[in-house]
Amino acid sequence: MIGNLENALAQLEQTLGTFCQFLEEEAMALAGQDAEKLAAMLPRRDETHRMLATHWLRLAKLAGTDNPQGLADLRQRLFGQAPPPQAWLRLEELVHASDRLNKVNGRLMEEQMRRTQVALQILQHSVTSRGVYDAGGRLTDFLNQNRRIDSA
Repeated sequence: MIGNLENALAQLEQTLGTFCQFLEEEAMALAGQDAEKLAAMLPRRDETHRMLATHWLRLAKLAGTDNPQGLADLRQRLFGQAPPPQAWLRLEELVHASDRLNKVNGRLMEEQMRRTQVALQILQHSVTSRGVYDAGGRLTDFLNQNRRIDSA
């Protein structure tokens, strides 16, 4: 079992490291508002998530459960009161780092969505107030109630 545990921890650590690198790249794309790069990154995000889920499930099975209740639960199941190995401690550090990076990216996404919503509101306002002036800058007859809506 020890060999299996060491192998499972090593694979999970490697995948979490890859995920942290991905999150850093994603943060750069979000900060740069690079929608094309973000779209191109989606398949890689999905694949990394699948790999993480597979490795976590494998570790959970080694801990004797199919339904772990979090990192502390897995640690307790795997090591009890004994001090965990360095591989586990590195894994915990990567979990916390990925959580922080993911939260930062979430905030960056929220900010991007807010900017997009403001831009849409400005555009929508522009469309609704479009009929106020004509091309020469003169006031149009937007108050003419006899005008048909489709007579543009």
